[in-house]
Amino acid sequence: MTRFAKCSFIVLVFSFVLFVGISFAETVYVGGVMKITMRRGPGTKHKIIAMVATGDSLNIVENGRDWTRVRNSAGKVGWVLTRFITRDVPMKRQVEVLEKKNKDLTHLLEKIKQENRDFQTTREKLAVIEDAYNRLKKKSADFLALEAAHEEMAQAFTQQKDRILTLESRLNKEDIKWFLSGAGVLVVGILLGVSTRRKKHRSLL
Repeated sequence: MTRFAKCSFIVLVFSFVLFVGISFAETVYVGGVMKITMRRGPGTKHKIIAMVATGDSLNIVENGRDWTRVRNSAGKVGWVLTRFITRDVPMKRQVEVLEKKNKDLTHLLEKIKQENRDFQTTREKLAVIEDAYNRLKKKSADFLALEAAHEEMAQAFTQQKDRILTLESRLNKEDIKWFLSGAGVLVVGILLGVSTRRKKHRSLL
């Protein structure tokens, strides 16, 4: 065998294997609105081994003009009439897919709505907390201002009290001085009066 012949043979074998692999991996569906038989062999004389309905998916095992060998979802392998299967996704299956997508989207929408409600609730709670925080901060500022004013007034009161005590002390000292001065004058006056009377009495004698 020449080198060209060998290469041609290899390409032919590769193409055949590729075609068979693609054929085996291909998925077809039962078309129309019906149920069809799956038989043990390619012909009506062979025993029915399963029934497949419209929309059921089948994996091709072996292609044929009149009969095609397939595998159903249960794993059974048999032959079905080629004219009853189609590569187009049946309307029933499309509807099922769309219904599932619609259900998934509805579920997702509800989840988004719930998350949005949770977000609104959280935002409202945050607004309440921020309002309380601002009020507390204002009260704290007012409290600090009042505390500073109180300390200032207390300090002024203490200073004024000290001044009053100082003045009272001075006043008391002045009162004592005046009292002592007055008492001294009184005593001196009494002594002078007594002395004068004695002198007069002596002169009369």
